[in-house]
Amino acid sequence: MPSARLGITAGGLRMLFALCVTIAVLGAIGSGRAAAPLPLTLESGWHGSVTSNGRVDITGPHDARGTVWPFLVPTTLSDQGAAAALLALLRQYYSGDATWNAPKVRATGTLVASGTGKGRRSVAILRYLRVGSATVATLYTASSNTASANGQQPAFARMFATFHPSGTGTSGSTAPNLSYVSWRDPAEGAFTIDVPRGWSVKGGIVRYTSVDVRTGVRIASTALDAAVLFGDASVPTYVEMNQALAMAGYHEGQVYTSPYGVKEVILAYQPGLAFAEKYAAALADANGCSDVQMQSQRDRADTVAALNRINAQFGLVGANVRNDAGEVAFTCRIKGKLYDAYVFAGTTDVQANIQSLWQVPYLYVATAQPSSMSIALAALQHIVGSFKQDPSWTARQSQLSADSARIASAAGSAIADSISSSYWSKSASEDVLSEQRSDATLGLTNTVDPATGEPFKVQSDSSHYWIDHSGKIVGTDTSAAPSVDFHELLTLAR
Repeated sequence: MPSARLGITAGGLRMLFALCVTIAVLGAIGSGRAAAPLPLTLESGWHGSVTSNGRVDITGPHDARGTVWPFLVPTTLSDQGAAAALLALLRQYYSGDATWNAPKVRATGTLVASGTGKGRRSVAILRYLRVGSATVATLYTASSNTASANGQQPAFARMFATFHPSGTGTSGSTAPNLSYVSWRDPAEGAFTIDVPRGWSVKGGIVRYTSVDVRTGVRIASTALDAAVLFGDASVPTYVEMNQALAMAGYHEGQVYTSPYGVKEVILAYQPGLAFAEKYAAALADANGCSDVQMQSQRDRADTVAALNRINAQFGLVGANVRNDAGEVAFTCRIKGKLYDAYVFAGTTDVQANIQSLWQVPYLYVATAQPSSMSIALAALQHIVGSFKQDPSWTARQSQLSADSARIASAAGSAIADSISSSYWSKSASEDVLSEQRSDATLGLTNTVDPATGEPFKVQSDSSHYWIDHSGKIVGTDTSAAPSVDFHELLTLAR
């Protein structure tokens, strides 16, 4: 495992995961903006460009290559953690240039690593400064042919010395002057994020079942007419149509309740870009947008590659896991006012036995009037990078998932026995259809109590059904419970 080779603790692995996800996702978010001016002075014969995630790439004579990469790590790095982060970044992003040696401390807040191989000599320097609960860092790399390396070192040094981070601001401007405060999930204390001081914050963790836990936070500034969405708790888990669901009478668009009690929407898998496009259309419609103009639609294969590299370190990538990401930017008018909007969506599809489940673990949105859009994007970048999950909540959630898994395992075995039996035939499906026709005739709806698994047939005259501890069932046409004594019954396919 990479952790054994690097000697990284479990906490270090979590830090590296957060670091790499931050770089990948912030790079995707930032890529929709106009190209930034080069934030350093080049020598004659050298060329440079700024990538979507803020990295400066330079090339020079004799196939010389260098980078300057400023970034923010949403945690406080120790010297050991900084060394581990440096080596992980070099192996992930710069393995094509060299095989890297262990970093060494050159001075306070400065690490140096050397690399050789493929006829090249390379050096990497990480300079880092701990600021509050975060670490501001800049990575410098220089790589040259072995024969010309000594002669090009002075040129690299002179160019690196002219680097000025303020030149990488949004759309060529300086970064917005925002200050941030820590905000903790009010529902379960599951996580913290940094939010702009003075902005309103609503949402947090929403628990539908013990294993169906979603995040949705809206951060907004009335003064700037800007808003940011960090996740969307209304986006469910999806399940692709399969033979078992079809034989049970389900069709795409319906809701299927899994053995875990999770309501899964039956829908064909949508890659990140496709989901981002549909989410953007729904967002525009929900806000009464007119004159919608799509500005850009991009598949983010580069972000997917970065996330796959991260997941591979934790054994999360295989033939049965698919990741996709995409982003869209559009403009529209709301009550005559022009607004900019940005949507980033990352989707994950997992093949398990006969089922294919997919989710949208990365969903980030920024909306604002054009004059405030750079501030909204800067806020979104900072919020995404500041996310920290509470370790004690994670431990509790793992136990809940384990308990639910044991319950679902028994149900899953029973389902598997049914599928493998010889009586998986036309007559069995006709029995199901016959029962559904009978229920429809009698005006009945099938429901189940998610707390006990007990089924109930109720009159089909309400949109929602509720049960209290005494077994009393009440129907309503709103999603609000009649009182705190009631919890909702899960409605099965009609």
